[in-house]
Amino acid sequence: MLISNAMKIQSIGLSFPSLRLDNDQVIELFQSQVVSLSMRESKKYWTTVSRLLAEAGAKYRYARDICAGETACQHIILAAQNSIAEAGIDPSDIDLVIYCGVGRGLAEPSNAYYYASELGIYAAECFDVLDACMSWVRSLELAQLYFASSRISRVLILTGEFHLNIRNPDEIHNFDSLRYNFPGYTIGEAATATIIEPSPNGWDFQYISRPEYSDLCTIPLEGYESYVRQNDKIGINGVGKFVSFGADLFNQATPLLRQLLVSKGPRSEAVDLYIPHAASKTAYLNAAELLGIPHRKLFLKIFEEFGNIVSSSIPAAIHQARRLALIANGSRLCLVPASAGISCACVTFVL
Repeated sequence: MLISNAMKIQSIGLSFPSLRLDNDQVIELFQSQVVSLSMRESKKYWTTVSRLLAEAGAKYRYARDICAGETACQHIILAAQNSIAEAGIDPSDIDLVIYCGVGRGLAEPSNAYYYASELGIYAAECFDVLDACMSWVRSLELAQLYFASSRISRVLILTGEFHLNIRNPDEIHNFDSLRYNFPGYTIGEAATATIIEPSPNGWDFQYISRPEYSDLCTIPLEGYESYVRQNDKIGINGVGKFVSFGADLFNQATPLLRQLLVSKGPRSEAVDLYIPHAASKTAYLNAAELLGIPHRKLFLKIFEEFGNIVSSSIPAAIHQARRLALIANGSRLCLVPASAGISCACVTFVL
């Protein structure tokens, strides 16, 4: 058995819900919320949402058909089954299961235990990782550290991002709330499952963080008031509801990501494809020159087709780029996600 601190992505499974919604259908879905606005203000609000979605580059989102009984669980399981089948292994061959979705059904035990049991993985170590949209990248580095410890030989990393009708605000109070509500209208749903195995291929993980901006993008939990000092941003939409000051987040994250790429990133000539966290198409295109990334090497199709699928966005991007024959084994990739926190990463490896 090959044991090292290097590794490879053996397979990625992707599963997304049955309903494919365009921007108008997404707006129609959200218009069912209680809106404490006049008819005139309401029209202005949703007209602005429509314009901003088009400007951001969003076209479609996938959503569960809840009335038909479609669930997050079935997609997480299906993504895992597809990944296991593609890797040509048995569930019992997996030594470690990491669940890293922001979407989750359990606070205790870790969701990884539940899905391992559902998949017939009965002897693996299990735990969850939670770092917003950076969760999948953090899980990869933890997998690398486990390989270095010689404790395991195969890892399954799961994401399940299913937030529609859960995280959106129950009520829209005023037009200005669009400043922190708009990013929620870009959210889509998807599950991924990634099989990681040891390999001679080395990976390089680099990060930069600015915790002072931790209140720019939040989902508060029941009882959060006892854990977090009073804050004018956290909890604006209520417990369990998504709040994201997206423009402020991008304005702070872009120079951080540039600093990281300039100081520790690879030369662009040494990269075949850059993959960001898909929170916007236009914002990354506008920032590409500053970041030193050629447009032709920047993969942004996920946001167009799926919207922001949170921790699922990067594994889904690798899956889709492979399917489109844009990358193959031996391709040199650079992951460049920016995430709530704020944190930015530069991860380079050979596929």
